[in-house]
Amino acid sequence: VVVHETGSVNQLSVENVTKKRTVVVLAGAVVKGGKQDRVLGQDLVLQPKSGKVPIASFCVEQSRWSKRGGESLNAFSGNSVQVSGKALRKAVKGGLGQGEVWKQVANEQTKISANVNADVKANASPTSYQLAVENKELKKEIEAYKKRLSSIIEKHPNAIGYAVAINGEFSTADVYASQKLFRKTWSQHLESAVTEAVSLKNQAKKDQKVDLSWQNEIFNEKSYEQKNQQKTGGANDYVSEQNDKFFRYNCQLKGEKKISLRQSFEKREKGESLDQRQATPSQRRINQQNSIESLNLPSLPQSIQQIEGSNSHPPQW
Repeated sequence: VVVHETGSVNQLSVENVTKKRTVVVLAGAVVKGGKQDRVLGQDLVLQPKSGKVPIASFCVEQSRWSKRGGESLNAFSGNSVQVSGKALRKAVKGGLGQGEVWKQVANEQTKISANVNADVKANASPTSYQLAVENKELKKEIEAYKKRLSSIIEKHPNAIGYAVAINGEFSTADVYASQKLFRKTWSQHLESAVTEAVSLKNQAKKDQKVDLSWQNEIFNEKSYEQKNQQKTGGANDYVSEQNDKFFRYNCQLKGEKKISLRQSFEKREKGESLDQRQATPSQRRINQQNSIESLNLPSLPQSIQQIEGSNSHPPQW
């Protein structure tokens, strides 16, 4: 996959250059380089030889709009980092606006710094989220957590998702349509969860019990209300839903069956609503363009059509 700079803060182009492989791009993924680091704002399923497909993005590096060091100005280097921190994730996945994303990037930098006893703001670009999470002291903390947790997936070979609780409270969860797809994304999700755990170490309490009261409500299908459906230039729509306790961001394949490749869950706090979404001009333009182009979308590859899993068969935790 190649990510291209477009010259617009809130829009990038993504291209699947492979000849046979369908690629799934995840909302929340950070891409490094270009005129400024960005985070991708929606899930996107790209068919082989897709050409350049527009995707919504947010800046996670305020102020820079020029080349940084030896990086390319028009393209981005490979990266496997997902943003951490539930407020930042919700700002990105829920489209709460560029200002809110910048605010939450700064909050994450402050929280992480307080818990690793070092300023994680990089001299090369103090506002960069990506450079902050590359901090050496933070990496030491992350590796210690990952050493203990990375093998957990091998103990659950049939798992198609995960849930994270930090200091006893639910933080986030993701469910995929297949074991294979989940396993390919596991390292990204683990790194994000561990980074968030480090940022909240100073809030930990001794003998903290894990609250599991959320388990039934998270898969109460009838309780969810759809709030937004974004057309993408790929083989999926990006659907945002909410109930009283959760936001759900759904990577839904186009077609009658509406198969969900990924469902991403975040805890809904009092006063929060997906009605607060702020679509940028770039994002509205992308949605308009894709609504027209989706009418001529070619049929999905057989490999995607055969992926099993749907809302009617939720995983067992």
